[in-house]
Amino acid sequence: MKSRRGTADRLRRRASAGFTLLEVILAMTILMLSLAAVSQLVLTAHANARLARDRGTAQMLCDGLAAELIAGSLPLESTSETPLEDVVDGVDPGWLYAVDVSALDLEGLLRVEVVVRQDETVIARPAEARLVQWLIDPDYQFVQPGESAASGESSSSSSGSGSSSSESEATPSEEDAGGAQP
Repeated sequence: MKSRRGTADRLRRRASAGFTLLEVILAMTILMLSLAAVSQLVLTAHANARLARDRGTAQMLCDGLAAELIAGSLPLESTSETPLEDVVDGVDPGWLYAVDVSALDLEGLLRVEVVVRQDETVIARPAEARLVQWLIDPDYQFVQPGESAASGESSSSSSGSGSSSSESEATPSEEDAGGAQP
């Protein structure tokens, strides 16, 4: 009896020792779906890394342009979208910049907005950086307390006879300071 029983046990072990075709197909399907999901995650991560790199580059270019405007290397005037490689050496093509200079309500201050972005015709998801700074208007002439704007031009007009009369209106700051003009 042992021989029949041993043979039957060996046959059962052989049948259960292998995989069926259905199990192999199911395992391959799970593997393919997992690979598709992982590859999609890798592609998304790569696109986001590229966008983060481009945004960082745009911010650095924007900061550099603002520094050049402050230093006077570039004229402090409004410009429409201009290729950046015309202004900055060594920049990849496809970057555009625009500068908007406007006067503020506060006298002597300018609002300067610098925008750097990638050209939409070159890049599908363009990166953009925007920087707004308030700058002192280089054309503005500051008046020291106690002096008027016209006092620098005609400080005193005295004639040789000693009787000079110059009519000028006192500004509110001069009236408050108690200063009188001759």
